[in-house]
Amino acid sequence: MVKSLFSKRRRERDPKIFFYSVVFVVLTLCLPGVNGCDWPLVQIADAATPDTIVEVVDKLPNETQENNASILIQGKIALFGACPPDDVTAIFNRVLFLSDAEGSNSKLCNSIEDVGGAIVVAQRGECNFFNKTINAWRANASALIVGNDESDLENALFPMGCPQEYDSLCNNMSIPSIMISSKDYQALKLIIAAHDARTLRMKVYARKHPSIDPASVIIWAMGVSIVVIASYLSAYTERNTAAGNVVGERGEVEGFDKNLPFQELNMGHALGFIVVSSGVLVFLFFFIRDLILILVVLYCFASISAFVSVATPLLERAFQSCAKKVHLWRLGRTSVSILVTLPLCIAIAVFWFVNRHQSSWVWILQDIMSASLCLHIISIVRFNDIKVCTVLLSLAVLYDIFWVFISPLLFSENVMIGVATGQGHDWTNGTDHDSPPEMIPMLLVVPKVLDWAGGVTLLGLGDVVLPGLLVSFALRVDNLKQKSALGGYFLYISFGYAVGLMFAILASLVMHMGQPALLYLVPCTLWPFLLLSWSRGELKEMWEGPFQREESDHHDASAAEENDCLDKDDLEQNASGADFDDSTRTTQAQGPECRQRLLD
Repeated sequence: MVKSLFSKRRRERDPKIFFYSVVFVVLTLCLPGVNGCDWPLVQIADAATPDTIVEVVDKLPNETQENNASILIQGKIALFGACPPDDVTAIFNRVLFLSDAEGSNSKLCNSIEDVGGAIVVAQRGECNFFNKTINAWRANASALIVGNDESDLENALFPMGCPQEYDSLCNNMSIPSIMISSKDYQALKLIIAAHDARTLRMKVYARKHPSIDPASVIIWAMGVSIVVIASYLSAYTERNTAAGNVVGERGEVEGFDKNLPFQELNMGHALGFIVVSSGVLVFLFFFIRDLILILVVLYCFASISAFVSVATPLLERAFQSCAKKVHLWRLGRTSVSILVTLPLCIAIAVFWFVNRHQSSWVWILQDIMSASLCLHIISIVRFNDIKVCTVLLSLAVLYDIFWVFISPLLFSENVMIGVATGQGHDWTNGTDHDSPPEMIPMLLVVPKVLDWAGGVTLLGLGDVVLPGLLVSFALRVDNLKQKSALGGYFLYISFGYAVGLMFAILASLVMHMGQPALLYLVPCTLWPFLLLSWSRGELKEMWEGPFQREESDHHDASAAEENDCLDKDDLEQNASGADFDDSTRTTQAQGPECRQRLLD
């Protein structure tokens, strides 16, 4: 691959290198986010961050909460058991505080009588957390509050775990268990002692997350910007052809590499893509833990290739001196621009690989690498007709719906979630308590700013690339047909992509779970294009391919020009110097130009 990047002329690079080195990125489409409570092992927030509220109020059963002052205590939900409800659906229950008198069952290591739905408060120690929880559950408690006994760390919190031998029981536990700090436990004990146990009420609910975070706006802007910029880069040929410009050997007119090999998608690609994608997804589901490091390395190599291919021609346009050729031993002649961009992108990829789990700002490098991949793929992969585009995007939507919503019925696990998080198939039936799995990196990532739990907002590269190919097709059509902004397609389809991505983000916020974004993006982009072309009477042309006729006309003109040059060149060779007339002299003068054209 490196030698291909350093090849003497870019047109000599192997076209398959650029396409197949990054095609695996698109095979994993629409990777949704993960609910932290449903899968606490993948929470990005610090394990000590409180995520649950314990609200205590002194009130009679027929009184409303507003008539009484409440006390709020923050706690940490256990790694097993049920998730606490939200503050709207949570209800107040009686409180059963287990006395810490000598000889008492204050630590709930022994069974207790039926408590009739009360919330049990116990102290940490003597037995494991699961024993406390199962004793509370068998007593018909609605929740368990465990007070930390570490007096030297009065504010310490950590998620309570489950012993490996009880994993199957832990997975079926139906009540939430919450730890509170030693300081809050002592305060709660004083509150309970100062009030009548018959009127004291308590409820447990999850901390509220902000309705929207700036990270959602940022990742929306990133997705839209990448699609628009990549479409502009991919349409340089049609743009220059319409303007009557002649693109130079290094693409001087538009500043983008005209010699990059294009991959035109046909019906076989569209059908095979979904079949191969499904096969790869299932394979990764079962073996993702063993292959995740390989995927990360491939991601680094692919991003390096994409970064060089995108940045090199842009750098040469900005600085003409970077287009100069230099000779390198065993690599031949190469441009200064490649010598500048290649070490830079290698440094970015290596730094990201080494620090991807440590640095808080390394997500910026991942976004640069992912954006380069999207720009490169949309620039070199293209549709020539809307028929193939319609089939591919429609199948991609069905692909997302099946693997996100239907796969749990067949595999008893969500295949898409398993691959997205790096967890894969649970071969150990929940007994593996190793470090959290690594998520695949083929994503745009932005950390949340306002959310107390931290975390990130994600956008799969497939949600950028696949609709982006349609937006690119729309712009190429506009340039080829010399359509105005309002009379063309690009303005409406790019706006549709922005609206569809906004709907996908809003849906994930409302439903509190990751969404298959193509479910929103395809109707907002493909459907408007089909309706708009139908209303203009151009649907048949778009369905068959508007570029084929133009390419055929251009080919016929080129062939006629080539034949004309050959005839003139033969005439020049056969004519004698003594018999030259004015027309022959003109032909002789045009001979070298024709030869040069033929050589080009």
